[in-house]
Amino acid sequence: MSDIFLSYSRSDGEYAVRFAGELRSRGANIWMDTASLTAAETWSAEIVSAIRNCQAFIVLLSPRSVLSQNVTKELALASELQKTIVPIELEQCELSDAMMYALAGLHRISAQDKDSVEKWILSIDLSSESQSNVVTPRVHDSHGVRRLAVLPFDDLSPARDNDWFAEGMTDELIGTLSLLRKLIVNPRNDVIYYKGRQPTLSEVASDLGVRYVVSGSVQKVGEKIRLRVSLSDAVLHQYVWTEKYDGTFDDIFDFEDKTVRSISDALALKLTPDEEKQIDTKLTDNSDAYELYLRAHEYFQKHTKADYERALLLYDEAIKLDPNFAAAYGRIANICYEMHRYYGADPIMIKRVEDAVSRIKEIEGESYRWNMGMCQKNLRLGNKEESLIYAKRAAELAPEDAGVQAVLGFAFYALGDLPSTAKAWQREVELRNSIPNAHFNLIGILFQIGDAAWLAQAIQRALPVYERHLRFRPEDHPSRVQYAYILQWSGKSEAAKKEADALCSIERLDGSGSYNLTCLLTTLGEYDKAVVTLRRGIAAGLNNADLLRNDPDLAPLRKLPEFQEILKNIE
Repeated sequence: MSDIFLSYSRSDGEYAVRFAGELRSRGANIWMDTASLTAAETWSAEIVSAIRNCQAFIVLLSPRSVLSQNVTKELALASELQKTIVPIELEQCELSDAMMYALAGLHRISAQDKDSVEKWILSIDLSSESQSNVVTPRVHDSHGVRRLAVLPFDDLSPARDNDWFAEGMTDELIGTLSLLRKLIVNPRNDVIYYKGRQPTLSEVASDLGVRYVVSGSVQKVGEKIRLRVSLSDAVLHQYVWTEKYDGTFDDIFDFEDKTVRSISDALALKLTPDEEKQIDTKLTDNSDAYELYLRAHEYFQKHTKADYERALLLYDEAIKLDPNFAAAYGRIANICYEMHRYYGADPIMIKRVEDAVSRIKEIEGESYRWNMGMCQKNLRLGNKEESLIYAKRAAELAPEDAGVQAVLGFAFYALGDLPSTAKAWQREVELRNSIPNAHFNLIGILFQIGDAAWLAQAIQRALPVYERHLRFRPEDHPSRVQYAYILQWSGKSEAAKKEADALCSIERLDGSGSYNLTCLLTTLGEYDKAVVTLRRGIAAGLNNADLLRNDPDLAPLRKLPEFQEILKNIE
């Protein structure tokens, strides 16, 4: 059964495809006719069945669709079947008599008013009980499974200098609550946009498709901390549970444990023995090491060379305090892998990966974390077959871990198995749809494969993710580079050039961002700008001769003397 039937004129197909992609990125199942059919063939039993079984019917109104017999018949059938109908007006137009009857009393939304379009689409009730034209908040809570979002915690410390603590608590709660099989928790990237804002419950419910919302704040003054946490029901518009904890950082593990259990109790979730064990399992028993881990995470997630270096120093301090801190060793291995990959093949980085992986095995055996580290180490050493063995084993141990799927994709890619790479990265996107970089990797590999249909679908799904992400975080320059690249891959060369020109004026691009922009400029034929950008990337720490020698996107640059000089200097 499709959630939504999308009715449109083929002349408005470009907007319809983009619009459907945005809906799919929100989790909706869309039925739309994209085949090249004649009018007689189009009006078929398949379309009648799709309208009969859909839960909402969206019609895109334009001077073209008003004249379309197919759109008119589809709308008439949807009206007769008493479907929820949402009219989106692409352009002002006079309705035909038949359309006017079907749309009588319904508010038409202008497609130019993107905020209204988004709010209306996200508010459509897709529950099976919906039988009327009344639009209600789209909240999900069925078959005993609860949908929940953890909003970024506020830092209420007097000096507002403990944002690392607030972000760390948010991430840890998201991670632990995600372990519960009867709870679907939105990932960090879905909620980070609310940081520093005060959204209403209805807004969050509509934006994220959740019923329950966790919010909170932290205060830290010296050794003393105060933690406030609440759970709200967006349907009933009331608190379900709220609590305040006072203590020191030594009590943080107890606070986290109580919070997770209180939320599960408030939602009437019966924990399995395995879930009980996972909640009880702490990353470390050392509160000081844990504080350093949380501080390091603030830098780790920024993915720049300077921030990686800052994070490494903090993780090193953490493992000095707790030599059995496996999660910290895992982060060290990950950072050193990325440093070796993008910022120079320094053998010290590989040695650090090896040491960290060795300690993980001593602490927790051949866990998925150990297998991931072994895969990354062998990838950097060029041991392609071995890296795939470890990646596959990690995927067996943690099939729902998006990071594992990402590493599995890189292992397949190293062996030239592009279809398997695409499958792994498709799975990563499914597990963390809100992460722009996951979409970028998938689209890039599909472009190489040449699967036009799959590529178009991936681009449709990615564009609204990037647009939403950059609307709230325009300072995320690496994601802006990726967005420009995707515009180019989707055939929007002028839009890609405009974005690339704007990016060229930014002085703060890191090494990997500059590298991706260099590739884009080369693809656009802007060779002089590409060379300048590449030099900037090298100045920012980019130092991988293999990338420059082998990346197919840079093939035109390799003919230039300036490029050969750059490559020679790196080597």
